[in-house]
Amino acid sequence: MARGRMLSTDVSSDPDAQSLSIASYALYLSIIPHLDRDGLIDAHPLKLVAIAAPMRYEFRDQAAALINEWVEIGLVVRYQVSTRQSVLFFKGFRRHQQGMEYKRESASRFPPPPGWTRTEEGLVPDDPELCFRIADYFHVNSDYRRVLLSAAGVDVPEKTPKSSRRVREPSRSDREQFAPNTTEQNLTNGGGGVQN
Repeated sequence: MARGRMLSTDVSSDPDAQSLSIASYALYLSIIPHLDRDGLIDAHPLKLVAIAAPMRYEFRDQAAALINEWVEIGLVVRYQVSTRQSVLFFKGFRRHQQGMEYKRESASRFPPPPGWTRTEEGLVPDDPELCFRIADYFHVNSDYRRVLLSAAGVDVPEKTPKSSRRVREPSRSDREQFAPNTTEQNLTNGGGGVQN
């Protein structure tokens, strides 16, 4: 997991996020840096508070209700992975992590949410229309965008690898740098004959 996450300025004008109670909003924002590369985290209310706001004792008793606000509004999806464990999926997470290097982060320990498939570039929805909508948020050269469009059924041209090597002009050795350039001198003097 990364040491931090991007918090987009869009959150301040997002109607769903702004409709949360103050306590729910504070916990929601506090949990974002703790999400894995897929925007997933254990849904156990006390574990969540212990991770995101360990010194805010007032959240302990109301943690389940605060999480329910996120789920009811649609910011987060809660799903069962076993009889004893649920997971929270923050739906807009990847959209706000544009600079994230997905492959360089630890793999998620949770299975993807229902209706999503894990690829080598990240979670991709099974719904082609949703793939299109999410792809619009990413740069045209984004590998994640390519995967989304491919999952939506679009023929995406293969990415041409960029050469990491630049063509360099030949350099002169230290000795040549300080020696006179005889070629330039010969051209200036008219070919090297006797000057008048």
